[in-house]
Amino acid sequence: MVLEAPQLRARLAVRPPASSATVIPITRGRLLAANPTPGKYGFTNTKSETVFTVILYYREGSDEGRTITVPPGQTQYVYEFPAGAHNYIVTYRAMVPIMSFPPGAPTMPQDVIYLRGEINVEQCKTGSMEIR
Repeated sequence: MVLEAPQLRARLAVRPPASSATVIPITRGRLLAANPTPGKYGFTNTKSETVFTVILYYREGSDEGRTITVPPGQTQYVYEFPAGAHNYIVTYRAMVPIMSFPPGAPTMPQDVIYLRGEINVEQCKTGSMEIR
């Protein structure tokens, strides 16, 4: 059977989803569930002088995530973060020698990794972690 152009176009036409279908929108490269259930997670800085930067990644191996700065003695939260396991890195700014030898070599500011690990963000709940 050979279809003519109008018949072929009618067969290949994109139809809207049925009313009972669940539509999952895509936002900024991430899939959002039809009923998103994000959580929030807090990081508490227990140090008296060091300012920490926390990077919380959306998934393992991803460069996409959220970054927060946690001043000394304060707690900062990452809001509406997808539920599940996520990797994090905690860094601080320090003066690091430009070269290892000779002793007393000039220094420059550089981010130093303080902690690294994984946290579990629970649906519609608040979690927290102390940076000691």
